[in-house]
Amino acid sequence: MKIFFAITSIFISIILHSQEKTITGEVWNFENNEPLSYVNIGIKNKTVGTVSNNNGLFKLFLNDKVSSKDTIIFSYIGFKTKNIWFRN
Repeated sequence: MKIFFAITSIFISIILHSQEKTITGEVWNFENNEPLSYVNIGIKNKTVGTVSNNNGLFKLFLNDKVSSKDTIIFSYIGFKTKNIWFRN
């Protein structure tokens, strides 16, 4: 099992459209220098989530129930789960 879950460019952009917020990013395995496909990405204890595509790219649409105190969770079989906390 990998003990390292490499993530890059997570907060590439946060787009604000009225009440909708979007986080886009890319998930990479730096050990092999390749993107990670189909990584599960979600907000801890919320029903908000997505999966990275075959190029490691993802778009996470946030609703009004997500706050700056929430945590983004990245999980992938064979890798250690990674938590990222929102920052203001």
